[in-house]
Amino acid sequence: MTALPGSGYLSNSGRTQQQMKDAFEDLRDFVAEGAGAGPVSALTIAAGNVTPTSARHTVDTEAAASTDDLANILLTNIEDGRWLILEPADGSRLVVVKHLAGGDGQIETLAGHDILLQNRSRLILERSGLRWRQLVETLLPGGPTGASSDFWGDETDIYPRSVLMYGQTLDAAENPDLAARCPGLVSGSDILVPDARERVIVGKNSDSSPTSRIDSGYLDTSSVGNTGGADDVTLADAQVPLREHYHTADGTLEVENHRHYISLNLSISNAGGHNHKPRDLVTGGAASGGGPRVTGWKSESVQSGPNTSTDGVHDHNGSVSGNSNYSGTLDVTGNTSSASLAASVPVALLQPSIVACKILWL
Repeated sequence: MTALPGSGYLSNSGRTQQQMKDAFEDLRDFVAEGAGAGPVSALTIAAGNVTPTSARHTVDTEAAASTDDLANILLTNIEDGRWLILEPADGSRLVVVKHLAGGDGQIETLAGHDILLQNRSRLILERSGLRWRQLVETLLPGGPTGASSDFWGDETDIYPRSVLMYGQTLDAAENPDLAARCPGLVSGSDILVPDARERVIVGKNSDSSPTSRIDSGYLDTSSVGNTGGADDVTLADAQVPLREHYHTADGTLEVENHRHYISLNLSISNAGGHNHKPRDLVTGGAASGGGPRVTGWKSESVQSGPNTSTDGVHDHNGSVSGNSNYSGTLDVTGNTSSASLAASVPVALLQPSIVACKILWL
């Protein structure tokens, strides 16, 4: 490529007419060799090298191979400090730009690892001495490599430079950016794409400032890609609400943590005035587990009122009052059947949700 005339060259009064013509031609050629001053020309890799002749080129693989390495950009035609813009010649063929492959014209990438020259990108380089330094890599619209996004279109219309997250395997050699930025997804020569289908994503537990919001028995949040949880759960017997219960012959309750009620007072309206000897409950001490123990009946208690006797069968209006509740164990006699629990069935755990395509940026 053409070098600029030196500082003061054109203002030198000793220049001949031909020298001035040559200098102006050099200026013209210098501008013409810059980006945007002419059509983009094509380069083809030969033994890992290309030799640029202008500021902007497409790059193709040697012999139209499916993939090829670009290790060195020869310095023959490019002055120190000049920029070079490279883009893929064919999106179906993959050019791998090697990071510091060695030798004159080696390439130093910003990320410090190999990058791919695909239909998604243009690579802008600057010659710095005997090597090329990457200034920027332009990408098609989308998120940074290794990030995920929600896509609200059809799964067949996802963006270039992205893949659906359904647990598939990618070739690490063909996706060096992703492999370098997401080492936790790399297994040997493969990248294991997380399977985000029908899953809610949980933030990884921080290495520098860990927390314990989720029990590790339910989900290990220490590493990217770990999975856990379920869409429903079947309760154990101890978690099932009580449907009905019975007592054993000695009155011990089969199931704790519930209540019984016992009437302490009986009020009878005394029509006509006469005496009765009602049998009142006799209680004594506490039953095991709390509450009163029923021990028998009194027979001497006489209802107050006029001393008039009425024989034969007759009615009284009565009311029960003064209920007190007791929990724990109450000694009674009666039904000896075992306790009965409600049937245990799966309980849904799904939170209110909305469905989108989950994509990973390459």
